[in-house]
Amino acid sequence: MRTYAAEMDGGITIKTSTPPEPVLVGTAFVFASCQYPAGVLDGQPAARSIDRLNDRIGKATTFPPIDALLLLGDQIYADASYGLLDPRHPQDRYAAAHQKWRAALEARVYIKRLEQRNRVFAMPDDHEIADNWEPAPGPDHQRLKDVALQAFAHERGNRKPVGTPLRGWWGTVNVGGGHEVFMLDTRTQRDPRPWGPLTSVQPAHLIDAAQRDALKAWLHAAHQRDQETGRCQPKLISSAVWLLPRHVGREDPEGHAQEGPAALSDSWDGYPPSLHWLLTLIAQDGIGGVVVLCGDGHLAGHTVARLTCGGHTVELHVLQAPALYAPFPFANAQPHQFATHDRFGWTWDERQVSCLSESALWPMGDGFTLLEVLPDERGWMVRATFDTGPSTRQVCWRVT
Repeated sequence: MRTYAAEMDGGITIKTSTPPEPVLVGTAFVFASCQYPAGVLDGQPAARSIDRLNDRIGKATTFPPIDALLLLGDQIYADASYGLLDPRHPQDRYAAAHQKWRAALEARVYIKRLEQRNRVFAMPDDHEIADNWEPAPGPDHQRLKDVALQAFAHERGNRKPVGTPLRGWWGTVNVGGGHEVFMLDTRTQRDPRPWGPLTSVQPAHLIDAAQRDALKAWLHAAHQRDQETGRCQPKLISSAVWLLPRHVGREDPEGHAQEGPAALSDSWDGYPPSLHWLLTLIAQDGIGGVVVLCGDGHLAGHTVARLTCGGHTVELHVLQAPALYAPFPFANAQPHQFATHDRFGWTWDERQVSCLSESALWPMGDGFTLLEVLPDERGWMVRATFDTGPSTRQVCWRVT
């Protein structure tokens, strides 16, 4: 029995254990996010992605068969009416949105079968609370989050990932074939962050200390197994918001840089301590095979990052899922907003760390991403298929 633990403030220890070492085999699962609710006139377009997703799960030709569905946030848009048609009580607003979403899932036979087997894993993001929600002063802001998460927990039947503490929603889930995904809660455990110049956001973390400790232990345990077996296995992490690429900076009319992107971003680059912490952890220990699955941006993409620290250079892959339904172009990220060819560095505990990232981003439309982890004679292959109906894109690489 392997265990890994996270030390929390106050001396509380959270332990997560796995059964005796499983024999890993191939697996396939889907991850998706962002289903804007249908209005009076767009019921059919709003349902296309989820109908196609249901058909994909049910296809007998898929091998290995799809064994799990990860929903990475924004399953509901509690703020969809921008306050104009909201019920008087917030509880009613959240409950009605969750009930509508649950009915949509239960109306699709193959998704419903996964749900009945507890194979649908959901993570909250901002629209489960309010647009771009983050901690702010005042009891009303915290109360809104508490009400929203109570509704979310009720919808999920309190089925949390393995090892989830009392605070937050994070932990590991088995996506088939013995493979785990460490699902991060990148929304509800953020540090308060003052808006302003880049220097003013430096102390803020996107994920709290308990998550950081548990993720570090989980990655180290997987890396140790790699060393014992001589075979690098995929290490799958999910994040509701983008890890990479970073946003480009903003300029004033005369072309001079104003605020850094971290002062404006809702994603990992808006919280440099967490971004640098995770990339440093992977780089300094030479942890190979890490794949981060992201939602939120309404834009499909694949990023390959080469991380260097000391004598280690390691490759990290990041996959960005398109939105299930995002009808408003102004709300969708665009490739030009990101540094698709990016090099940056930082110092961590007197060590120099660098990241060189190359990203391909595709405004393909609405859809989801199928991820397959397949064994071969040399180790593991990862294949991601971005499915947006008429158009699909596929990326494939060997885990090293």
